[in-house]
Amino acid sequence: MVGKAQGGAFRRRYIWSVCFRNNHVLSARAVRLTCVNTLQLNNCEMTALPSAEAFMHLSTVCKLGIVNCRELAALDGIEKLTYLRELTVNGCDKLDEHLGMLSQQKFQDSDLSQCTPVCSSQFRKLEKLRISSPFLLQWEPLRGVNSVNHLTIDNSRRYLLEEWLMQNRSHLKGLGVLNATQLELLPSIMAKLDSLETLELCRVVLLTCLLRASTNP
Repeated sequence: MVGKAQGGAFRRRYIWSVCFRNNHVLSARAVRLTCVNTLQLNNCEMTALPSAEAFMHLSTVCKLGIVNCRELAALDGIEKLTYLRELTVNGCDKLDEHLGMLSQQKFQDSDLSQCTPVCSSQFRKLEKLRISSPFLLQWEPLRGVNSVNHLTIDNSRRYLLEEWLMQNRSHLKGLGVLNATQLELLPSIMAKLDSLETLELCRVVLLTCLLRASTNP
């Protein structure tokens, strides 16, 4: 835990670099941590995050990092951080694998007549998002987000979720596509990202052209 005094007031910043084996300790402490503005969960061994009720006590958190929590399988609960402006979810192997499998199954079983509508996100202030897998954008709590101005995907492989990019088009100023080792073409919707100022491409070794020509007349 780190506390910093700024401007005469004591502003507390809590960082767990070696985290808990389960979510009960954080749940118990959340009731008392009502002034936290930054929460960093590093190397946690827990398989689930605290409950939504616990996160409601952390309503002042505007920056959340969940890094290298390799057993974590879901992000349920963080949607209650309604003042969140910056979110990092990186190195959570089981989460990436689980959502990747669900997404693949969704593609295989897709029935347009039964598509679930995108619900409005509770992350109405989220501006900066960094994730290790693009599949996180297909599922709650990130599916309905439409306020992000900087997105970085650290392990894009071949996927860019066009629908999600389009619903953030009026805000998205910076896009980082990293380790997209199987991406051959950028989707044509990239030309429709009106607010985009910066595009970072890293290890896109198969990319042959920046934009795919649209088939629409």
